[in-house]
Formats: sequence, structure tokens, C-alpha cells
Amino acid sequence: FFELAPNRVIEEQWGERTIVQTTNSDTLHERFEYTIDKPKDTFRIINLGDSFTYGYGLSTQYNYSEVLEDLLNDKFQCKKFKKFEVINLGVSSYDIEYSVERFKRRGQKYNPDLIVWILKDDDFYNSTIMKVLLRDWAFFKDKFGFMPPVVRPLNWDWEDGGDEEISKDLLRGRIDPREITSLYSINDYYTKSLVFLLYSITSDETAIVEDFAQVREDTYVYKVSNLPDEEVLPNDDHPNKNGHLALANGLFNYFTENDIIPCS
Repeated sequence: FFELAPNRVIEEQWGERTIVQTTNSDTLHERFEYTIDKPKDTFRIINLGDSFTYGYGLSTQYNYSEVLEDLLNDKFQCKKFKKFEVINLGVSSYDIEYSVERFKRRGQKYNPDLIVWILKDDDFYNSTIMKVLLRDWAFFKDKFGFMPPVVRPLNWDWEDGGDEEISKDLLRGRIDPREITSLYSINDYYTKSLVFLLYSITSDETAIVEDFAQVREDTYVYKVSNLPDEEVLPNDDHPNKNGHLALANGLFNYFTENDIIPCS
């Protein structure tokens, strides 16, 4: 398992842009610190996912978690709650298994009222590539500011010599059954409302999520089409500043239309 280093400021040049990304004392890609005890009259959301949630290629204030937090506090009318907190647990290259472990270690203690979880195709088999690439640790540490692994990756035996077969499965795009098991295991740590935001995802992966939503209370599936060229980074499919704004606005409207936040 790996995660971001705490209390870090990463400044990087992207063409003519300078991006500045910050992590707080709890290793979260955030502008703010959040108290473990949830303040009174506060509705707390945790966002899970990979680089799309993290905000790859953007300064911290432009990722959709930060934008959504500002939208809710500025525009959402709710007598029951005076403040909204949106806490970003996203980390680049995470899959389902790593996202669940991240929530277990970092998110569970914040007692969220809602989880929003972005899932894409590669989240259903991406663990296989991370378990191979983690061996080249120096690259990840220098590039992303990750802390060293604290345990061997989950469900993985470094000595089993399985890299070649694992890589073949990855190239086939084969769904890893451990990812499905990990998806259902979120219920071991969290039982309240959950919104899946499905992005660029095939019918096979969509069916897995929808089956899960059918058997879990207060679970919603929000499907998003691929963003247009003007809302993604150049030569990349990650959302740019406008793309993250579009994701935040879409979720804001989805919350309102489906009464996701109980205000009565």
C-alpha cells in the first residue's frame, strides 16, 4: 500500500502553467485541515478514486472536490446543515482495492455522511500494474511525493513469480475478481449513502456496479459521458479546470434532483 506524503507542497511547470498541489497533515490532497470530530450542523462528503479524483495536472483549488465544496457552501439551500465539507481521498493510480484501503486507513475516522466514488474501466484491473510498478519505487517517490510502502500490496505474494501472467491479464483488460471483492468490502467500513460516478466505463463494469447498488441501500449510480476536448488536458483524457468544474456542477445538480442530501 502507498499514499501521499503529508504536509507537502509540489510545484510543477506544465507548459506555460505553474501548478501547485498541497497535501495536509493527514496525507490528503487538500487546501484545508479537517477535524476528526465532525462539527455540528455539518454535512461531510468523502471523495474516493484515482487521478481523476485527485486532480492530476491541476492546482489543488481546481480539483472537483474543492469546487464542489465551494458550490455546496455558496449555493446549496439546506436548513438542516450550515456547512459542507468535501474531503478528497483520491490518489493517482489507485484502483478499487487501494481506494477501499485508503478509506479504511484515512477516511473512516471522519464519519462521512456521503461517499462519492469515481470509477473508470481501469479501476477494475489496475491493481495488477501497480503491484508490478511499485518495485520501481524511486520514480513514484520523486514524481508524486508518495511515501514508501508500509506493507506489501494487498492480496499479493512478492515471491509467487506471477508478474508475467498478471501482465497478460492486464493487457487483455480482464476484470480482476479481487476488485469485485474489494468493491463489496466497502460495506465493512461504511454503511451510509454512496454515489458512484461512472466515467468512461464499459457495460461489463457498469453491470458490476449496478448489481452492487441493487443490493445496497442508499446507493446511486451517476453515469457521465466522456468530457469534450475543451474540458480535458492537452493530449490527455484527464479533466482540466473546466472539466473538474463540469464534474462538480453535474454532481451538485444530481444531489439536488435525487435528494441525496437530506434537508427535511
